[in-house]
Amino acid sequence: MHMTRNVARGDNSGHIVQVGAVHGDVNLGDTGGRARLPYRFGLIPGRTSGFQTRDVPELATESVVLSGMGGVGKTQLAADHARHSEAALVAWITASSRDQVQTEYARLAELLTGTATPRHLLEWLNTNPNWLIVLDDLQSPADLAGLWPSETGQTVVTTRRRDAVLRGGNRKLVHVGLFSPAESAAYLAEMLAEQPHLRPGIAELADVLGHLPLALGQAAVYIADREITCTEYLRRWRERHLSQLFPDVLPDERHDTIATTWSMSVDHANALAPTGLAGPILRVAALLDPNGIPLAVLTAPAVLTHLSAAAERPITADDARDALSCLHRTNLMTLDTSPSAAHVAVRVHALVQLATRHDIEDAQWPGLVKVTADALLHAWPPARSGPAALASIYTNTAALLDVGAAHLYAPQCHPVLFRAGHNLGQVGRPADARAYFADLAATARMLLGGDHVDVLAARHGAANWQAEAGDVAGALTAMAELLADEIRVLGPDHPDTLGTRADLGNWRAISGDPAGAVAALAELLADQTRVLGPDAVDTLNTRHSLALWQGESADTAAALSAAVDLLADYVRVLGPDHPDILSVRSNVARCLGNNGDAEGARAMLAELLTDYLRDFGPDHPETLTTRNNLADWQGEAGDPAGARAAFGDLLADRLRVLGPEHPHTRGTQENLDHWQRVVDQRA
Repeated sequence: MHMTRNVARGDNSGHIVQVGAVHGDVNLGDTGGRARLPYRFGLIPGRTSGFQTRDVPELATESVVLSGMGGVGKTQLAADHARHSEAALVAWITASSRDQVQTEYARLAELLTGTATPRHLLEWLNTNPNWLIVLDDLQSPADLAGLWPSETGQTVVTTRRRDAVLRGGNRKLVHVGLFSPAESAAYLAEMLAEQPHLRPGIAELADVLGHLPLALGQAAVYIADREITCTEYLRRWRERHLSQLFPDVLPDERHDTIATTWSMSVDHANALAPTGLAGPILRVAALLDPNGIPLAVLTAPAVLTHLSAAAERPITADDARDALSCLHRTNLMTLDTSPSAAHVAVRVHALVQLATRHDIEDAQWPGLVKVTADALLHAWPPARSGPAALASIYTNTAALLDVGAAHLYAPQCHPVLFRAGHNLGQVGRPADARAYFADLAATARMLLGGDHVDVLAARHGAANWQAEAGDVAGALTAMAELLADEIRVLGPDHPDTLGTRADLGNWRAISGDPAGAVAALAELLADQTRVLGPDAVDTLNTRHSLALWQGESADTAAALSAAVDLLADYVRVLGPDHPDILSVRSNVARCLGNNGDAEGARAMLAELLTDYLRDFGPDHPETLTTRNNLADWQGEAGDPAGARAAFGDLLADRLRVLGPEHPHTRGTQENLDHWQRVVDQRA
């Protein structure tokens, strides 16, 4: 943008459209001062290259506060509105400080009334209805205390703040967001209109820059100056520091780079009460998912300890929540505290995160990554929370691993690394969980050595999810090799060694050898009772497995008796509401059916399904498994048509949740085919 500074010298009359400096008298009408309407005051910014017209209907009818993060184009929207305004008085005033507002008010008051005080301007505005005042770049709502124009005309304010006080009077707070993908593409295409050969990669570039107008404009100038394509710019983007990828001369005579724009906003947020917390908590948020961070992560004990050290005073969860509110008010993040936003309460633009990460000193990274990992682990929702909560916490963990995984392997693997892998399997992605643990084992082996306990644990996770993904034979081989290494490294009585024996027994039964599994699990139960005690959870779980596979072998009556006794012990040890109780109830139902009481099994599973739906939701793997078992026993109880219908509904849901290649989806298809054949045979 090229702007001309208009200067009027000597005695003047007629219309001066824009005046930045006035020397001598100005005679524009009988207003009580030296100006005559219509009149334009202040220098309205010129239209930027590639300007995109955006629909803000409030500008046509109301006084508005245009609020948004730095670089979204608030000033350009206000300037476009001012240029097209037909108001008798259009005044453009930079409002970056209270002194500046008062000075500009006094200048305009002298031109309109002959008296140079802000009060005289406000009085004039109150008696003259046809005006537009633009207050650009308001830094603090307090700067306008007692200086808001009256409601007789229109006021437009641009600011990075969104405090509640900005909604006062007849003003409407309007959030100015990012470009849409179409607007981003059109903007870049116009910026590169004379160099169309540089446009390849426009759509991807817009996505990477998060559709932020300021970033797009600066990138476009860099691309044009260096004669590189958008695709080449993206390659450099992934390899270089943020500050190295913007031009030496900014577009449209701007002086505010992305870094300076946001550093000023952080300074403002840090100055708000509770002081000194906005920057430290933003650094934590910069390591997480820009699309949604659970509030529980940013108020976890590890984060509060981090904030307390930064502020040198005790910090509470309420203080942390208020610090997030300061960042929200300065448009550095979006804070949503509505009940529907429990899993995605905080959103931060990816470029704000990137700029923040670049300011983190090398020595600060290890501690900050571990603080964030501790917070994720603390906030991890239980399995019964359902897919949305589990997906949200996983994407945040994945974001942390993407920028800071190297700091989570010393002196040992952080527990969040294991929780993330198991979470993948728990939400119905066993193949991905298996691949995750294989990578974890390889990285840990390289950093910690092949016999490290965390390497063995990662191998265990990989083998277990390999079996869940359908490769039971391969998993049995992997677990047998792992067991030999665990006995050698950890000893035969180590809990991890005993856990591998338990999984080997279970997968042995699933592979088609329930009798061999029963013998192996009986030996394991004796060792666990000796080492861990009879009421240890692992001991109870082995009793659970033993009862289950006894029911699949010949001794169904003994299996039912064992399952009923076990249920009583689980309730005694863990309490009636523990999620493991549901699994034991499922086994009791299965044993009932195996012992000849198909209707009893069906009735118990129907009750169990109600509890799974309540506690875990309709798409949780255990809910789907319970529906599968219920449909099967419904058929065995004499209702093959009902079983066929139930399996048809279940197949549709498993296709949607798990996909067509998942073993459970294929098993549901096989069950549907079976009961269809039964129905056909009885027809």
